[in-house]
Amino acid sequence: MAVAPRFTIFFPTGSYARSLGAGSAGLQALVPASIVLSDRFVTHWNAGVSWTPRAHDPSGDRASLVIPNAVTSLVFLAKPNWNLLLESIWVRAESVLGRHRVQVGETFLVSPGVRYAWNLAGGLQVVAGLGVPIGVGPSHGQRSILFYLSFEHPMWRSSER
Repeated sequence: MAVAPRFTIFFPTGSYARSLGAGSAGLQALVPASIVLSDRFVTHWNAGVSWTPRAHDPSGDRASLVIPNAVTSLVFLAKPNWNLLLESIWVRAESVLGRHRVQVGETFLVSPGVRYAWNLAGGLQVVAGLGVPIGVGPSHGQRSILFYLSFEHPMWRSSER
């Protein structure tokens, strides 16, 4: 089992007037954990909360937002570089509705997917993945396709250990 808590400070970079950001700095705390179940199965868990104390809506009204989330995945290690995934995410999202008023909504998605990793010289790993998030419960009827590309840099070289 591996656990790696994370604390993040985020800054306003988008335009709240155009609904492209909250217009406020905020904090996020997450506690991810990974558990090796067997030589073929791994599970990942992540729970956390974001807090934006002075979020704005497009008209400039402000409110404090508290947004908890939970994510889990089950990974089947089909081949050394091929993985099949079943992931889920729950978010209780808030948005500014007026001065000191928030609107609460929930999202729950289940996403089957696949990913492949290329191991390059020097330890760089490039990972491409495809998922199909499907809305369940409060998100019933939502469907999308997710493609991602990740560049995983080694923390240290094996000769430096």
